[in-house]
Amino acid sequence: MLRKVEDRLSALPDDLLHAVLSRLKARQAVQTCVLSTRWRYLWRSVPRLDIDQQEFRPAGDDYSIREVQSFKNFVHILLHRHDVAHLEEFRLDVSYAIRKYADSWVRHGIGQDDVWPCRLKRLHLRNVILDDYFARHVRFRCPSLQEMELTNCTNLLSEASVITPSSLKKLVVNDYLGGTPFGLILEAPALASLCLAGYVDFIVENETPLTLPSLVDASIYMHEIKMLNDGIFLREDRTGNQMQLLRKLANVTTLELSGLGVFQVHDDCLGLNFPQFTNLRTLSLDHCDLCDNFLLLKHFLRNSPNLMKLVLYCCKLSDPEPREGVLKNIASYPQDMGDVIYENLRLTEIIYRFDDVHLLVEFLLGLSRNLPNNKVELSGVDY
Repeated sequence: MLRKVEDRLSALPDDLLHAVLSRLKARQAVQTCVLSTRWRYLWRSVPRLDIDQQEFRPAGDDYSIREVQSFKNFVHILLHRHDVAHLEEFRLDVSYAIRKYADSWVRHGIGQDDVWPCRLKRLHLRNVILDDYFARHVRFRCPSLQEMELTNCTNLLSEASVITPSSLKKLVVNDYLGGTPFGLILEAPALASLCLAGYVDFIVENETPLTLPSLVDASIYMHEIKMLNDGIFLREDRTGNQMQLLRKLANVTTLELSGLGVFQVHDDCLGLNFPQFTNLRTLSLDHCDLCDNFLLLKHFLRNSPNLMKLVLYCCKLSDPEPREGVLKNIASYPQDMGDVIYENLRLTEIIYRFDDVHLLVEFLLGLSRNLPNNKVELSGVDY
C-alpha cells in the first residue's frame, strides 16, 4: 500500500509562497499553477513580476513570428489576470522589434489607468517608449517608488519633465537611444545612488540649479555629443555642461566618471567654477582624456580634501604636444597645489594600456610633497 506523501511546501502560508514565486521569471511563476489546486491562483497576487521575452527565445536562435505572438499573448493575459494592486516590483524586458506593444503593458503594470496610488517600489524597463503620462504618473502616483532603472528607452516627452519621485533612492538610466531629450530634472531629495550612461546631454536638464543632498555614489558616462542638421553626431568639448553636472554631484562619497571630455579653458576660470567635493572618498576616472595638462586631476585633488583612493583606468593624453610640456612643468605642480598637504589620499591605482602611463607617474611624483601618504600601484591590461 502506497503512503500518501505530505506536501509540506503547499502547506506554507501565502506570504511565503509569494516570496518563492517572486524569485522566478513571470512565465515560470505562472507555470506553477499546474502543481496543485493550492498553487492555481497564487501567481495572480505575487508582488513581483519579471517579464522577460528571453524566456520565449530558443537557445541560440532569433525570435520567430510564432514565438513573438506567443509572448504577446502571454503578457496580455498575465497582466489582465494579475491583481496589479499588489505589485511592489515590475520588470519588463522586451526586444526592440516589439517595443510598440510595450506601452500598454507598462501602463497596466504600474497602474497608470487606476485611481489609487500604486505600491510599486522597484521599476525596471528595457526597450520601452516613455511619454508625458508616464512621467507624471511615476512622479505623483508612485509614492513608494525607491528604485528605477531605464535601459535602451526612448521617449516622447514634450518638455523637460521631473520623473523622479521624492521617495526615489536609486536611479539608473542606461544607453538612451533617441527620441526627444529626456530633460530629466533631478529633483529627488532621497536619491542616494545615481547611474547615467549614454548621451548625458540628452538625459539631464542642466539649466535647473538643483542639488542632490542625499546622494552617496554616482557613476556617469559623459558621452557628450552634438547633433547637426544632417543628423550627424559629433563629440565636442562642453565644459559648461560638464561643470553643471559635476556641481549636482558635489555631495557624493564615491564618484566614477567615464568618457569625460577635455577641459580646454584657463586654469583660473575652471578653478572658480569647480565644485567642492568635501565628502568624496573614492574617485575613479575611466577612459578619460587628460590632455589638459592634468588640469582636471589637479582640481579634483585641490577640492577633495578627504579623498582616500584615486583610480585612473585607461586614461590617456590624446594630444602628443603636452608630453614634453608635462615633463618640463613637473617642477611647477607643487606650486599649483600651494602649501596644502593632503594626507588622506593613501592609494592611487593606475590601470593602463596606453603609452602615457609614465606621464601620469611623473605627475603624481611631482606632487609627492603635497601627497605624502599616497602609494601608487600600476597594472596593465592587454585589450
